[in-house]
Amino acid sequence: MRNEFSGIARNVVQARRISGGVHFHESRPVPTGLAGLPAVDRLTGRSAELAVLAAVLSPSSEQAVCTIAGLGGVGKTTLAVHAARQAQFAGGVLFIDLHGYDSTRRVSASSALSTLSRMLGVADEHIPQQQADLEDLYRTVLSALADDGQPVLVLADNASDVSQVLPLLPGRPEHRMLVTARVTLPIPRARRLSLDVLPVADGVEVLDHALRAANPSDTRISDEPVEAAALVDLCGGLPLALWIIAQVLADHPDRPVADLVSTVADEQDRLGELAYGDSYAVRSVFMASYRSLPDEQARLFRLFAAHPGPFLDRETAAALADRPETATRRLLDGLTRAHLVREEHGWYTMHDLVLLFAVERFAEDNDESAIERLAMHYRDVVKAAVSHLEPDLASSDRFRDRAGAVAWLDAQLPNTMAVAELAGDGGLPEVVRDIGLSLVPYFDFRRYWLTWATAGELALTAARILGDATAEADALNSLGLAYQGLRGRGDDAIESLEQALAIHGFLGDRAGMAAALTNLGNAELHRGRPDEAADRQRQAAALYRQLGHRRGEAATLVNLAAVEEKRGRFREALATYRTAVPAAVASGDRHRLAATLSSIAGVLVKMGDTARGEEELERALSLHRELGDREGEAWSLRTMAGAYADAMRFDQAIDAYQRALAIFREVGDMFEESETLIRMAEIYRRADRHTEAIEHGLRAIDRHRELGDEFGVATILSYLGRAHRALGEPDTAADCFERSMAIFAEIDAPEDLEFVRELADRGVSGGQDLAGGGGDGFGVDAGGAE
Repeated sequence: MRNEFSGIARNVVQARRISGGVHFHESRPVPTGLAGLPAVDRLTGRSAELAVLAAVLSPSSEQAVCTIAGLGGVGKTTLAVHAARQAQFAGGVLFIDLHGYDSTRRVSASSALSTLSRMLGVADEHIPQQQADLEDLYRTVLSALADDGQPVLVLADNASDVSQVLPLLPGRPEHRMLVTARVTLPIPRARRLSLDVLPVADGVEVLDHALRAANPSDTRISDEPVEAAALVDLCGGLPLALWIIAQVLADHPDRPVADLVSTVADEQDRLGELAYGDSYAVRSVFMASYRSLPDEQARLFRLFAAHPGPFLDRETAAALADRPETATRRLLDGLTRAHLVREEHGWYTMHDLVLLFAVERFAEDNDESAIERLAMHYRDVVKAAVSHLEPDLASSDRFRDRAGAVAWLDAQLPNTMAVAELAGDGGLPEVVRDIGLSLVPYFDFRRYWLTWATAGELALTAARILGDATAEADALNSLGLAYQGLRGRGDDAIESLEQALAIHGFLGDRAGMAAALTNLGNAELHRGRPDEAADRQRQAAALYRQLGHRRGEAATLVNLAAVEEKRGRFREALATYRTAVPAAVASGDRHRLAATLSSIAGVLVKMGDTARGEEELERALSLHRELGDREGEAWSLRTMAGAYADAMRFDQAIDAYQRALAIFREVGDMFEESETLIRMAEIYRRADRHTEAIEHGLRAIDRHRELGDEFGVATILSYLGRAHRALGEPDTAADCFERSMAIFAEIDAPEDLEFVRELADRGVSGGQDLAGGGGDGFGVDAGGAE
């Protein structure tokens, strides 16, 4: 039978030692949403190709996938995006650039699956590390969307081979997929569309439209039709090259078309047969455009190649250029007009062929300080943003408020991680260390466990290179927290935390020791070792008390009380919770105070003192409302609901759960909504209201499928088997048990698999089936502290 200490209570607090202090944060849900489509150029011609794509994207099509192949710069992305915008997909569009022809930015299938899963709303803690598991998760979520009548279009742009694409196939026929590549990819049963260069007439139309967009009275293309046709020919009929060369003309309104034809022809003569990408016509156009740039614009164009992330903003460009932001913005505007840079909502990117050209120019620039400026810029802005998440730090005025700081961190995370890796390769370990450790409060807030682990590993390597023992211990502590959030890494978490504790002890760093002990206590509890967990928390509390660190003391006492409560030692738990109250008050941590009051309320109800428990709950709820903490209010209600359930006060438990459920829905926390549905289902089961129990269990399964949480689905199915058996429906019960066991076998959860097998064989339907000691039947704690 599984140990009853199978999960960590909500008010168990993790500790982090950053910049000499110990800080505590509660997790928050990961933001969800489907990615938007990128901005693209005006589409000229291509009516026949659009018709083909419209047919494939139609719900009646028997083909779910279409590949679009063609030369680099021929307009594959533009065509695909236009087709996607014309189509109707209730579930939205998932767009991902695979950077197939960029050796430094190429996106692996595993990385793509992780990214797409996050776009679909899967929380980071539910995203596995193995590609096979990632594929199962991705298709499970898409299958749930198909069941809900929400087909999705996946647009995989810029693939280089089938290994990038095949794992991304949606699986269900309701969904559609478009793939762009420079060669035709042999994807089974896919419609193949080859995109040729533009005919001369369409190319001339592109040139004319671009000039008239800049100046409606510019008639040079119609005035020089022969020269315009020659220019199209020199551009190889490639839309990318045509748009760029048109901007050279637009920036020089007095320049005849014939003069530019001569310039591009001279570049091609100089280059000879040297191929560039797919066509040396592209290179000659790039060079002609580049030579026409003012010196400062040309320098910034070269510096773009130093940035390793997928996009950059004006402030980052200013740091690269080492120029004021206002001056840099003018330079960016010039590069955008030249069509060498794309701008959308303040973000700047380059076509991969343009970027390759910029990389060549940057190699000639010899600006060795550019990488250092870039890395230090990200380090400084990350620190400024994170200051808004740290209660012990003065908030930087670089960001107006916490929301703005978090928005920057959300948007810039891919860039930040790319820059950290670049800094490591570039011999800047101090910057890598600082970025990796500074991000810990943000990861704790967002629960981005995989990325957190990567950042921790980078910081650990950097600290060891520097011989910085304190940073090494902090990085190990960070890794311990990240590993604890990843399924199957519990032993790694404890090992990292024990190493951190040893180093802090060697250094005589009592604050660091306390943080490591607190986290070790949480990890021990998670591994089902309550005695060890309690010992660790007591040691941590004593250290915090010696240091006069009241916030640390309060949080650790709450952790200790939670252990006692889970062991059924309610008097000891109540006394410890009450001891944590003055420490929380003294530290000014009102959020922690409110959570502690709700835990006290729950324990009082379990001890039979319902009246006093409800008084404490009202104090907690009032404080949550005063703080504007809606999620904290929901957690407190759920804590009380669990206590009511343990006291057999089922109607009151259901009422509290319903109030909590409404708040989780309001704030969009799908995971906690699902957890609450599970707990409500268990209360209905315990009250012998099995039909309602099944109804709530099925709703919870829907939510867990949307989250891609197969473990949750399997545990709920095992519960539903018991509920159907109690209703006298043995066949349905057996089906639920079999489906549960199949999932546990697939996700390699042998302990859970064996328990469900025993449960099915025994025909048990008692209240302690799946969680020892009267738990909720789902491997989560329906009662006790949150």
